[in-house]
Amino acid sequence: MHRCAFGLVAVLGLAGCGTTFAPQYDQTLYDHLSAASGGVHNIAAAAHLAALPPSTYPAHEAQYVSILGDLRAADAIAKNRADQLKDKPSGKAASLISQMIEGCEDTVQTVIDQHKSTDGLPKGAFDPTPSVFEQNCDIPLKAESKLQELAAH
Repeated sequence: MHRCAFGLVAVLGLAGCGTTFAPQYDQTLYDHLSAASGGVHNIAAAAHLAALPPSTYPAHEAQYVSILGDLRAADAIAKNRADQLKDKPSGKAASLISQMIEGCEDTVQTVIDQHKSTDGLPKGAFDPTPSVFEQNCDIPLKAESKLQELAAH
């Protein structure tokens, strides 16, 4: 996952060149990533305050569903953008953002599986903050945010 992030930073660093190496910012994609990230941070905060045994999963299920729904919507947008740009210099960066979203989705699914397991999520499961769980889901949001900054220049 971090390899994708470093690759994207390198590609976006070239965005000031004559040829555009960065894909165009997408507000809808950003909104889905922002909503998913907020949900991830809420789950992490709940596990920071108290253990979340499997019996608490039903109380958090709607939140997990919302996070996954936003991630899947974001990934559909990101994949479409990557497909449209596959033969252009910005295609690689677009593809990397989609891979980052998939990495976040995999991480969320792992947390869901752990929450439903016999051990649940122990108190402090995501300490220190920000945890890998949170960071994996913040990376694509930060990447899309960087695209917004580049578009403003």
